[in-house]
Amino acid sequence: MFYLDEYHNIWKKYRLTPSFSDEKVTVRAWGNNYSAIDEIIPLRGKYPLKNCYEERMHNIGGIGARTLYLVAREQTALRTILDEAKKLGNAEAITGDYAPYTADRKPLAAHVINKPSDIEFKNLQQAAKLGFIPAKLQLARVLVTKNFAPQGFDFKTARTLLAESLAECEKYSAIGCKHAEADLHYAKELLSVIPPENTPTDELVKLYDKLQQEKANGADISFSDFKINIVAEMISSKNDNPDSIFQQALKLPNSQYKKKNEMIRLAAEKGSHNAIRLCLQQLFSRGHREHWYFLILAGKYKLPYNGNQTSYFNEAYMILREMRYMAPMPEYIKALSVLAPYHKEAENEYKKFSRELKFDISVSDQNSVSATAINQNGMQSIKIKAAPSQNTRYIIIKNKSEEKIRGSFFLESRSTAINNLDVFCEFEDENKRKQKTYCGNFMNMKFIPQELKITIAPRRQALDLTIKFMLY
Repeated sequence: MFYLDEYHNIWKKYRLTPSFSDEKVTVRAWGNNYSAIDEIIPLRGKYPLKNCYEERMHNIGGIGARTLYLVAREQTALRTILDEAKKLGNAEAITGDYAPYTADRKPLAAHVINKPSDIEFKNLQQAAKLGFIPAKLQLARVLVTKNFAPQGFDFKTARTLLAESLAECEKYSAIGCKHAEADLHYAKELLSVIPPENTPTDELVKLYDKLQQEKANGADISFSDFKINIVAEMISSKNDNPDSIFQQALKLPNSQYKKKNEMIRLAAEKGSHNAIRLCLQQLFSRGHREHWYFLILAGKYKLPYNGNQTSYFNEAYMILREMRYMAPMPEYIKALSVLAPYHKEAENEYKKFSRELKFDISVSDQNSVSATAINQNGMQSIKIKAAPSQNTRYIIIKNKSEEKIRGSFFLESRSTAINNLDVFCEFEDENKRKQKTYCGNFMNMKFIPQELKITIAPRRQALDLTIKFMLY
């Protein structure tokens, strides 16, 4: 251990390479049996100690503070001495083992750190303000590591800390001190994984995808996640790209899963490849009622395809064909309408189902009966409303379409007290045979009849009746 005056003289005066031959210094060292002995040390090198990066880091706060820290480090029971070294501003005493100075600092990819406690984080900030480069580098690392800093990511402060560290290390490297090289290299590495603040979102998304691919190809998982989280946070901080919505959704806790899924869906609909991929693989995977929809989005936004069909659109059409007999017809027709702009067969089928029937409707008593034709999502129907009446009423529906249209129809009502004598429909089938059908009966036929006659017997209750047409 140097005596204070000898340590002070070396720091202030002597050089590490003699300016004349046989330059040396005598220091007081511990000998055997705890006795103090003089030790003569030849000086080597050619630069003053005050120009040494390592000495600069060790002696932040002054030589006195450094001496107290060294004594307290060797004698752990002397806690008050360590506290005094902290008060005097010795940076190593302040940061302790969380950000020590080391000449053989590990590369960024191999440098694993733990999340700092609140006290450790404040100590890092204090030591960084004193100019302690290891604290600046550690603090920058904490500020760009997910869930490590109390206030979350802080890229602006991290960039400032790294720029200051680079400038300081380069200054010492320029005068020949090699002790700054490890920290200089680390600062450059860390700065290189933080994209510039003005990086366009599209480029950030490409970088995110590249990092994810590297991770999938076997890159170090921990370090890959570190870099991926940085880019993901930068994407989520913007609002000019669908992937921004996607990254914002991923940040939501699982307790808000409904909102999270809604945002992921929105991102997919706006064209985020990552959102579409997540929907196809997890949220709306094969077998889900809406899987076909995200296949269409994948094709629309040109997601790379590697499935069994020739395209996402073909795969979507195959799924729709499978669901034709399981899903309600309006749902099937609506799905066809979404796929139709991208798939010829789906377009032709949609046109077939969505052909509009033209009706001429007349009622026997306009004061108590109304009839309205409706075309919604390709499902055509006629809504009939009849007020209570003591009279029998008739509705004549004539199909005015220029060509015969393949299809069938059925009557449906939620009104009460209906029997087959109250409400029925008469028509001629394709063979000119007279037919009669009632509420709840499905009429399977080749073509939509040219004329339907609805009879409503006298009723004390109001009647809501729907005639639904299905086209083939």
